Amino acid sequence: MKNSFKFIFALPVLILSLSSFNTSNVFSGDECEIVDIYEGITPETDAKALTSDGLKKLTMILKPAKIKSGKYSYQVKRIERDLYKVVDKELYIETKYCNKYAYRDEATLVFESNFSRPRGKIFFK
Repeated sequence: MKNSFKFIFALPVLILSLSSFNTSNVFSGDECEIVDIYEGITPETDAKALTSDGLKKLTMILKPAKIKSGKYSYQVKRIERDLYKVVDKELYIETKYCNKYAYRDEATLVFESNFSRPRGKIFFK
Protein backbone atom coordinates (compact mmCIF):
# COMPACT_ATOMS: atom_id res chain seq x y z
CA MET A 1 0.00 0.00 0.00
CA LYS A 2 2.81 2.42 0.89
CA ASN A 3 4.62 1.71 -2.39
CA SER A 4 1.53 2.42 -4.52
CA PHE A 5 0.97 5.68 -2.59
CA LYS A 6 4.57 6.74 -3.33
CA PHE A 7 4.10 5.89 -7.00
CA ILE A 8 0.82 7.85 -7.24
CA PHE A 9 2.49 10.85 -5.58
CA ALA A 10 5.67 10.67 -7.69
CA LEU A 11 3.94 10.26 -11.06
CA PRO A 12 2.48 13.83 -11.29
CA VAL A 13 5.83 15.29 -10.18
CA LEU A 14 7.61 13.35 -12.94
CA ILE A 15 5.06 14.40 -15.58
CA LEU A 16 5.32 18.08 -14.57
CA SER A 17 9.11 18.08 -14.64
CA LEU A 18 9.23 16.41 -18.08
CA SER A 19 6.63 18.76 -19.57
CA SER A 20 8.62 21.84 -18.54
CA PHE A 21 11.83 20.57 -20.21
CA ASN A 22 12.45 22.64 -23.37
CA THR A 23 14.11 20.74 -26.22
CA SER A 24 13.77 23.39 -28.95
CA ASN A 25 17.49 24.30 -28.91
CA VAL A 26 18.88 20.89 -27.95
CA PHE A 27 20.28 18.57 -30.59
CA SER A 28 21.48 15.03 -30.14
CA GLY A 29 24.83 15.98 -31.62
CA ASP A 30 24.02 14.01 -34.74
CA GLU A 31 21.59 16.46 -36.37
CA CYS A 32 21.76 20.26 -36.76
CA GLU A 33 19.88 23.05 -38.53
CA ILE A 34 21.49 24.61 -41.60
CA VAL A 35 21.25 28.41 -41.38
CA ASP A 36 22.98 29.14 -44.69
CA ILE A 37 25.27 27.71 -47.35
CA TYR A 38 28.20 29.59 -48.87
CA GLU A 39 30.58 29.26 -51.76
CA GLY A 40 34.16 29.98 -50.71
CA ILE A 41 36.08 32.39 -52.93
CA THR A 42 39.83 32.88 -52.48
CA PRO A 43 40.80 36.55 -53.01
CA GLU A 44 43.16 37.08 -55.96
CA THR A 45 45.23 39.72 -54.18
CA ASP A 46 46.09 40.61 -50.61
CA ALA A 47 42.56 41.81 -49.88
CA LYS A 48 41.74 43.18 -46.45
CA ALA A 49 38.53 43.80 -44.51
CA LEU A 50 37.76 46.32 -41.81
CA THR A 51 36.18 44.50 -38.86
CA SER A 52 35.27 45.50 -35.32
CA ASP A 53 38.73 44.12 -34.38
CA GLY A 54 40.50 46.35 -36.91
CA LEU A 55 42.02 45.72 -40.34
CA LYS A 56 42.32 42.01 -41.19
CA LYS A 57 43.76 40.12 -44.16
CA LEU A 58 41.08 38.13 -46.02
CA THR A 59 41.84 34.48 -46.59
CA MET A 60 38.39 33.46 -47.84
CA ILE A 61 35.26 35.30 -48.95
CA LEU A 62 31.98 33.48 -48.27
CA LYS A 63 29.30 34.20 -50.88
CA PRO A 64 25.74 32.85 -50.37
CA ALA A 65 25.28 29.79 -52.59
CA LYS A 66 22.18 28.58 -54.41
CA ILE A 67 21.77 24.83 -53.95
CA LYS A 68 19.04 22.64 -55.45
CA SER A 69 16.68 21.15 -52.89
CA GLY A 70 17.56 17.55 -52.17
CA LYS A 71 19.68 15.14 -50.19
CA TYR A 72 23.49 15.12 -50.55
CA SER A 73 26.22 13.01 -48.96
CA TYR A 74 29.56 14.67 -48.21
CA GLN A 75 32.52 14.50 -45.90
CA VAL A 76 32.60 17.59 -43.69
CA LYS A 77 35.16 19.23 -41.45
CA ARG A 78 34.44 21.68 -38.63
CA ILE A 79 36.14 25.04 -39.18
CA GLU A 80 34.81 26.78 -36.09
CA ARG A 81 31.66 26.95 -33.98
CA ASP A 82 28.65 26.61 -36.30
CA LEU A 83 30.76 26.56 -39.49
CA TYR A 84 31.61 23.42 -41.48
CA LYS A 85 33.45 22.95 -44.78
CA VAL A 86 32.64 20.27 -47.32
CA VAL A 87 35.89 18.34 -47.89
CA ASP A 88 37.37 18.79 -51.40
CA LYS A 89 34.83 21.51 -52.31
CA GLU A 90 34.65 25.23 -51.69
CA LEU A 91 31.29 24.86 -49.95
CA TYR A 92 30.69 26.07 -46.39
CA ILE A 93 27.73 25.32 -44.12
CA GLU A 94 26.61 27.64 -41.35
CA THR A 95 24.66 25.85 -38.61
CA LYS A 96 22.77 26.82 -35.48
CA TYR A 97 23.65 25.39 -32.05
CA CYS A 98 25.77 22.65 -33.61
CA ASN A 99 28.49 21.31 -31.32
CA LYS A 100 29.56 18.33 -33.41
CA TYR A 101 33.34 18.12 -33.86
CA ALA A 102 34.01 16.73 -37.30
CA TYR A 103 37.12 15.99 -39.32
CA ARG A 104 36.29 14.29 -42.62
CA ASP A 105 33.11 12.89 -41.05
CA GLU A 106 30.42 11.46 -43.32
CA ALA A 107 27.28 13.60 -43.30
CA THR A 108 24.01 13.85 -45.16
CA LEU A 109 22.82 17.36 -46.00
CA VAL A 110 19.13 17.83 -46.64
CA PHE A 111 18.53 21.16 -48.39
CA GLU A 112 14.93 22.30 -48.25
CA SER A 113 15.00 25.80 -49.71
CA ASN A 114 17.24 28.66 -50.81
CA PHE A 115 14.83 31.21 -49.35
CA SER A 116 13.38 29.97 -46.07
CA ARG A 117 15.13 29.57 -42.72
CA PRO A 118 16.31 27.08 -41.70
CA ARG A 119 17.57 26.03 -45.12
CA GLY A 120 17.72 22.38 -44.12
CA LYS A 121 19.49 19.97 -41.81
CA ILE A 122 22.82 18.21 -41.59
CA PHE A 123 22.88 14.65 -40.26
CA PHE A 124 26.23 13.30 -39.05
CA LYS A 125 26.80 9.55 -39.44
